[in-house]
Amino acid sequence: MSIKINKGGELGKYFYSKDDVIYGPIKLDELLQRVDENTLVFYNGIDWTKANELPELKKFIHDTPRPPVIPVEEILYDAPKSSNKAFLYLIIIALIILGVIYLISKKNTNPVEITADSVSNAIDTTSLIASPVAAPVDAYTTILSVRKIGKEQLDNLTLSDLIIYQNDILARHGYIFESQSEIDHYKANNWYNPVNNYLAATSSFSDIEKYNFNAIQEKLNVFSTEIRTIVTSYFQSISDKSFNATNFFAEKVDYFITKKNVTPWDINEEMKSHYNEFVDSKFTFAEDFEITYHESIAGTNYVSFKGFFEAFRASKNKKQECLVTIKIGLNRNNKIVYYKEEKIENLKFTEVAQ
Repeated sequence: MSIKINKGGELGKYFYSKDDVIYGPIKLDELLQRVDENTLVFYNGIDWTKANELPELKKFIHDTPRPPVIPVEEILYDAPKSSNKAFLYLIIIALIILGVIYLISKKNTNPVEITADSVSNAIDTTSLIASPVAAPVDAYTTILSVRKIGKEQLDNLTLSDLIIYQNDILARHGYIFESQSEIDHYKANNWYNPVNNYLAATSSFSDIEKYNFNAIQEKLNVFSTEIRTIVTSYFQSISDKSFNATNFFAEKVDYFITKKNVTPWDINEEMKSHYNEFVDSKFTFAEDFEITYHESIAGTNYVSFKGFFEAFRASKNKKQECLVTIKIGLNRNNKIVYYKEEKIENLKFTEVAQ
């Protein structure tokens, strides 16, 4: 029983920092669930920036009212911390230099000529004063390869975080992912050299990487167990006719089999006809039960799994058997918001002996 780590949706580009810990990369919709207006955000191409200052974020984030504009005179003597700090220093120093030149010229019999070049040269001497620029970072270089992940931090990671972190460690050791999208994602980095199978990649881990990888794997197994428990209970309740959608589904369900925007009440009504058509239905997991993670959108984790379904079909008067792939979306409360039978394989009908 496991969560498959080499499948999945598109990885995100955003990193964010909280309590001196850097998280990412994640996608925009997931980022919006985790940051406020003052959270520092980074991605390749920009420096660390407050969330409410990024064009793609500020329209979604309602920040606190901005203070009134401070006159320039006040700024010069009480400059707030900002990206313009170095520029303000330049102005101050330039004004001081001009003042010194003016005083000297007053004392000398030969006036000092103030030219654009003299001011420019004076300003150029301050080029050593500059705001520090944050270097590009990633979870591997800041966390996974340098220190052990603590339990509290591990508990705060989402399913998406865990899979990305695990893939990051594997990628650094040249793992050849089965998913072409993930190979393409890591190929954007000049350090990625896909030459190793799973055993070769994991055998080359450092002690810290091995610790973090195993800790992440254990957490993924917890997610896997939770999902299997939900699914097992779901199909068992259908088999023993105790099914109640409110036990499994959120108050609003985006998709159920073929219907959109339904409620648990709608699903209970749907199941009444199910019992009449699919008699004595039974679902068992495939022998190599495996949960494949697809993506996380707005706090909902989308996963899929396979199982064998059998029932007596009343309309055909035959027994039906098939292998079905089911995709579900679970929200933060582990309630189903999406349920779809994605693929039916090995479908067969057999006569039932009278």
